[in-house]
Amino acid sequence: MKLSRLYSNRNDAFPPITFNTGLNVVLAEIRDPANLDRDTHNLGKTTLAHLIDFCLLKRRHKDFFLFKHEALFEDFVFFLELRLDNARYVTIRRPVSEATKISFRYTSEPLENLSELPEEEWDHWRVPFDKSKELLEAQLDFSVATNWPYRKSLGYALRLQDDYRDVFQLGRFAGAHADWKPFLAELVGLDGGLVNAAYELATEAESVGRSISEIEPQLAGLADSPDRLEGMILLRSREVEDLARRLENFDFKVPDETISESLVNEIEASISALNERRYHLRMSMEAIRQTLGETIRFDLANVERVFSDAQIYFGDQLKHDYTDLLGFLTSISKERAELLEEEKVEISSELTEIESSLGSLNSRRIDALAALREAESLAKYRKHTEALVDLKATLSILERQRDQMDRLTELRHKLSDLQQRRADAVQAVESNIKASTRTEGVYRRVRLDFGEVIKSVLDRAAVLSCSLNNEGNIEFRSEILNESGTATSEDDGHTYKKLLCIAFDVAVFSTYLEHKFLHFVFHDGAFESLDDRKKFCLLAELRKRCDSGLQQIITVIDSDLPVDADGNRLNFSPEEIVRLLHDQGEDGRLFRLSAW
Repeated sequence: MKLSRLYSNRNDAFPPITFNTGLNVVLAEIRDPANLDRDTHNLGKTTLAHLIDFCLLKRRHKDFFLFKHEALFEDFVFFLELRLDNARYVTIRRPVSEATKISFRYTSEPLENLSELPEEEWDHWRVPFDKSKELLEAQLDFSVATNWPYRKSLGYALRLQDDYRDVFQLGRFAGAHADWKPFLAELVGLDGGLVNAAYELATEAESVGRSISEIEPQLAGLADSPDRLEGMILLRSREVEDLARRLENFDFKVPDETISESLVNEIEASISALNERRYHLRMSMEAIRQTLGETIRFDLANVERVFSDAQIYFGDQLKHDYTDLLGFLTSISKERAELLEEEKVEISSELTEIESSLGSLNSRRIDALAALREAESLAKYRKHTEALVDLKATLSILERQRDQMDRLTELRHKLSDLQQRRADAVQAVESNIKASTRTEGVYRRVRLDFGEVIKSVLDRAAVLSCSLNNEGNIEFRSEILNESGTATSEDDGHTYKKLLCIAFDVAVFSTYLEHKFLHFVFHDGAFESLDDRKKFCLLAELRKRCDSGLQQIITVIDSDLPVDADGNRLNFSPEEIVRLLHDQGEDGRLFRLSAW
């Protein structure tokens, strides 16, 4: 696939660019002497690469220049015509205002301008973004790195200033190495699937390792003693069974909640008071009985005899007084007896009531005491139940720990298996590198081509190599060698790093010229910081690759054009210059608009 034409619906603001199949130069001229020491990137030479990327369905981002200045570009619609490897053409239509609605037109010949083409004449009209990428992928039909999306390769075909920092890791590859190294391995001719498998196994093993690290602290020192844990579970299970059996043997009635020890004490106090009252009543009753049993006995003859023996005179009047007294006492005794009989009846009635109350209270006391004994049993039952709950909770924790232990054992086995499989995968990658180095194939051709480009520009040997680091991950290296074949630090400098990047891109895409793949490369500022001799050598090498079929787009500032030994400045042919930029007004910018 090569670039054919780039244009917009506004030719006045963005004149069309028709690309050559070989060398394409975007030349920026510094015509104002005051700008010689100023940055001229605002002319748009780098912006062209971004625009091509946009048309090749770069995902929308708020910091991308078209959307960062959307008010300035919202009415633009861009068209990129591609020449496919089957001699067919596809035009991609992408508006700024609806950047996720893409249209496609397929033709067998290049077309001048489709900006006015009616909707019904497009093969696909305003297709959603993700579906558009699938359609374009199908049209490109790459035969290289088929397990990766086509945009993965664009980073090496559109090399911008920020991408010269590292030959292999582009600015867009800021993520984990697993995101781009397998693809890069595939791109240079290795088995990217093996590299990807090694990374996936490493990622999975790392995930399993994290899970193990999370489980081990939960086992409280038991992580390495599964049998000890089983023993603890066995003991706790037996304790639970024994206590549960004892609870099953409990036989009691649930007591009345109103019965308490204080109530029993009150009943006993009442019983004691009634017993005391009964005792006093019984004593009173006995006294009454004794009193009622007594009669008044007075023998007047014996009294007279006593008086006679004492030689005391017992007169008739005295005798008469005693007789009257006796009659009075008899009368009094009768009345007293009547009162005592009444009191006896009352006491008897009260005693009957007391006996009845005592009987009731004693029954209540017996029941209350029985209930209290049942309450004590319930308290004991509750205590045992609580102990059983605690034991079951402990057992449950131990059983969960056993589950965790089983999970830990499973994870450890899985980790061991993953580590073994990863070791096998790493060994497979290593074997693949060795085999690819020693046999004819893409990897061998890329390495030779890379060394050839560096040799022609720097007259120094350079080697592209792969190896595995201590973690078993693949590492890519590009080194410039000295006369003795030892790697130097020259490639650490920006100039040599840029040359290595260009050489790598050219070598890779030149190798795939016979395959359905990207057949163009874009190098921004290719001549910057190189000395003149190297610029001539680089240009010669680039033209050589163009003759082989590789389309190349380079951006150059006229002040970077080299001067030969005769003092003649390099001049590109008019056919090679696809866009001329300058610093004298809007007509010299990529977009003929006010600077943003």
